[in-house]
Amino acid sequence: MLPKTVLGVDISGERIELALLRQTREGVKLLKSASEPVPEGAISQGNVKDPALLAKTIKVLRSRCKIGPRRTVVSLFAQPVFAQIMELPEKLPANIGQYLQKEVKHCAVLPRKNISLDYCGVSSSPKSAGKRVFVVAVENERMFALLRALNDAGLNVEAIEPAGLACARAIYDKKIVNSFDFNVLIALVEKSEVIMSVFRNQTLDFVRKRNICEDICQSEQGLGCFAEEIGAIIQYYDMEIGDRVQNWRLITVLRQDGQRADEIGDFLRGKFRSSEVEVVSSASIRENTPVVMESDTQRASVVAVGLAMRLLDVPQPKVKINLLPLESAEVKAAKQHVLITANIVAVILAVMILTVGVLSAALNKKSETIARLKEDQSRLDTRALLVEQKRVGEQAEGLREKLEELNGILQSEHKGNWNLILDDIRQATPRSLWITSLTSGRSSKVLIKGWSVSYEAVRLFVDMLGKSEYIVSADLVGAEKDEGVDGLISYSIDCSLATFEGT
Repeated sequence: MLPKTVLGVDISGERIELALLRQTREGVKLLKSASEPVPEGAISQGNVKDPALLAKTIKVLRSRCKIGPRRTVVSLFAQPVFAQIMELPEKLPANIGQYLQKEVKHCAVLPRKNISLDYCGVSSSPKSAGKRVFVVAVENERMFALLRALNDAGLNVEAIEPAGLACARAIYDKKIVNSFDFNVLIALVEKSEVIMSVFRNQTLDFVRKRNICEDICQSEQGLGCFAEEIGAIIQYYDMEIGDRVQNWRLITVLRQDGQRADEIGDFLRGKFRSSEVEVVSSASIRENTPVVMESDTQRASVVAVGLAMRLLDVPQPKVKINLLPLESAEVKAAKQHVLITANIVAVILAVMILTVGVLSAALNKKSETIARLKEDQSRLDTRALLVEQKRVGEQAEGLREKLEELNGILQSEHKGNWNLILDDIRQATPRSLWITSLTSGRSSKVLIKGWSVSYEAVRLFVDMLGKSEYIVSADLVGAEKDEGVDGLISYSIDCSLATFEGT
């Protein structure tokens, strides 16, 4: 098994946490971890307000820790979020995704109705008649701001998932696997907010999010309300579910470090004397996760570790939620397409340069031949000499014309660094958009044409192109839906390239 190095990025209302993991034959190792407060003004009311500022902070954090481009999973940071286990009708609909979209749109949590949604199956409970699914949905507008920040930060994002799932994944191997005699309740705490998940027979069975209006870690009243929420869930299982399993393992995970872990644990043990009570923080990663620490002083966000573990071969819940939109999910193919195009252009330029060299050598050889013929002309028949000179002259003239044409092409092309220009275009390309042609005339212009799944992806592409230091402006020439090509959108973008002194 080859080593895998992956990055987890946990974005919360207070901090940005990074965890870089590597999977080796010896196990999962924590290579690096980093933390930085969210800059003032970047976030407001649970949403990204200034994507550029948030992206800058992530870049600085990665640069300081020397973390290069890695496959990355990011926590879902947006409000409001719909996260609920729903029962499907006994007669399953033909398109479950569309059915869930309609059901969720009736929910008052998401008033704007334009949503991104993902779901996965979970086990059926004794009270449920049909199959159940775990559904997570968020407004597109909120997701777009987060995606903009991640894109500007240069992250190679493969998934965006709720922090509660990442938290459960981090401790799954040591706290949930083989816990058939326990119901495991995991509570992820951040200030006054708590996300509670119940795993029954190792499978996600219940999800609830609460805001109790008091800081759970700093307020005695908040801690008391938190205990009441836990008690209500235990009572629900005893009274409504009639579960044969009476034992509970209560795991409180502190999203931020240094929040009275020992005091919280003692308080909950006093409230739930018949249950196992544990408190997990960044300081206890070694004891509660399968991660191997390289030093005794290492710490890491539990959520960031769980996010990175999604991409590793480790025991984890059979729950997969990915809120990364289609536009982003397909970006790899588009980037590879642009990269291949850049390589082809580079090869063509190299061939042209080699061709110029070959033609120059051929001209020199012909000139030497003419010189020798002139020296020997006294020994040649005059008529034969004139015929030979004419033939050689025509060949030489033809070669000169080809050489001048190639030199004209090379000299008239844009003088910029094509490798950097094409790389900027590659990084700006959304996943649901691909390029079919990229042409440049004799002026500093590039015309980009292609197809897109949505108008939003085209507008994002134009916006990102305009941010390149090698592109002065990017103008959308046209974007039109073609019903004959599966409803794809044909687009054309005209780019004016920057010229740099000395290039």
